[in-house]
Amino acid sequence: MIKLYKGLQIVNRLFALGAGVIVAILTVVILYDVTARYIICKPLAWSIDFGELALLPIVYLPAALLSQEGGHVNVELLVRHFSGKVRAVVDIFTSLLGLFFAALLGWQSIVIFFDVFERGTLTMIGNLPVYPAVGFFIIGALLFTLQQLINLLKSIPRINEH
Repeated sequence: MIKLYKGLQIVNRLFALGAGVIVAILTVVILYDVTARYIICKPLAWSIDFGELALLPIVYLPAALLSQEGGHVNVELLVRHFSGKVRAVVDIFTSLLGLFFAALLGWQSIVIFFDVFERGTLTMIGNLPVYPAVGFFIIGALLFTLQQLINLLKSIPRINEH
């Protein structure tokens, strides 16, 4: 189990790094597009579509790492006053909600992927295929689901610690 957890930590970091690379590429594309638009009056036809498609991996690929590092929203003002056992129960409840949400997200990402793939959905301006971006959505959602499951499994033994 520990090897699986360590492996998932590495994978989460790699995909979050990949999201950062996509942000860097998007920055260069936008910079070039704006420069080309105003200097040579010839913007990239696909830059807006690329920017929209890039949002899926930018948002969903680092989600598992954020959860792994405890970066989710927490009402610390309330939680810090709870005893260890109550805090563990709250963490279990939060992990269960997160797992439900993540699984729902993963399931819907797969449904959306097959829909856009089967229809051959293209972006409106640059005619770029949509399914690769949705593929990143699936990866991010599945990693997020696995991380939520690990968070839950780590929270359960803490009930008996206090």
